[in-house]
Amino acid sequence: SFFYIHMENKYKVILNVVNVDIFTKKDGHNYHAFCLLSIKSIVEKYKGNISIDTKNNIFKLDIIFNVN
Repeated sequence: SFFYIHMENKYKVILNVVNVDIFTKKDGHNYHAFCLLSIKSIVEKYKGNISIDTKNNIFKLDIIFNVN
């Protein structure tokens, strides 16, 4: 059995995805990080898989845990 989480949200800023860490370039500022470190840490702790897609100005996050 698997436990699956899917989340998606529209965005208007430029995103840079590096190893599941998200950075955005906002006017007048350097890159700022959206904190996904906690999510990434939990997924790794419980041996799950995480993927991020940022196509067509839609941020998509998928997480899968094996619950067997």
